[in-house]
Amino acid sequence: MPVLAAVVRRLQPVPSDGRRPGTAPGAVDYARKAGAPALEAYPIDPASQRLDVAFSYVGFIPMFEDVGFQQVIETDAHSAGRPRILMRLDLDE
Repeated sequence: MPVLAAVVRRLQPVPSDGRRPGTAPGAVDYARKAGAPALEAYPIDPASQRLDVAFSYVGFIPMFEDVGFQQVIETDAHSAGRPRILMRLDLDE
């Protein structure tokens, strides 16, 4: 299935006044408008610990779950010694 993949720090809508947009504002809306059937991300679980920003660029599981992504599978890739999880948001629904 063709999908768009996201590597972002935050998934959040742009406020109506245009202030403080996230690093990837509108990623879900963009994917829908582009006609993608799904959007994927590969975040890590911070396990309630602070992580160096160099390792956290892939994002954290909770922020993707907050916008509707579902965990699919643990990948072989790692960041900060933690496995990256394939997460998917189906946009056809």
